[in-house]
Amino acid sequence: MVPTYWKDLIIGDIVIVQKDERIPADLVLISSEHKDGVAHLETSTLDGEKHLKPRTALHETLTSVQIELLPDQEIKTLKSSKKYVHSIQSIKVELEALVSVQQPQPSIYKFEGFVTLNPKQQDVIHEANKINPAPQAGSGETRTIPLTIKNFIFKGTKIRNVQWVAGIVVYTGPHTKIQMNGA
Repeated sequence: MVPTYWKDLIIGDIVIVQKDERIPADLVLISSEHKDGVAHLETSTLDGEKHLKPRTALHETLTSVQIELLPDQEIKTLKSSKKYVHSIQSIKVELEALVSVQQPQPSIYKFEGFVTLNPKQQDVIHEANKINPAPQAGSGETRTIPLTIKNFIFKGTKIRNVQWVAGIVVYTGPHTKIQMNGA
């Protein structure tokens, strides 16, 4: 795991965000600590609402990210020594996907796209080198799954009710929904 500033994120990066941290870019949720891939967002910075909004990872990507957290006692020791950065001990990501989303738009109620799991080599090249270098074709079956607002996590919101989420960056900088809404 490489700690990264939000300004250095690029579309296609996989990001791990822990509970109570601000989301650094607009993401498609691919996994969470919850076995069903559910996470709840606090969106008060975006829409002023205090109630939590549920989001769900794609069923097909739930197991693509595996995270082992540090034991509670070790976290307490690190926090007391002021050397605490995060509670993640190890991360394993196994995902070969091509994510295609609509052009950025300000509506916080709409989001459409699709993810192709195990894309064929020509599918990756066809995307005009958006992924560089192009991965080799996967061994699994190619499947395309639709994305909706229920899979979308807004930049600037906070994760609640789970220890971590994993997402793929789809919009950054001025193209995020919070920036397009002047927040």
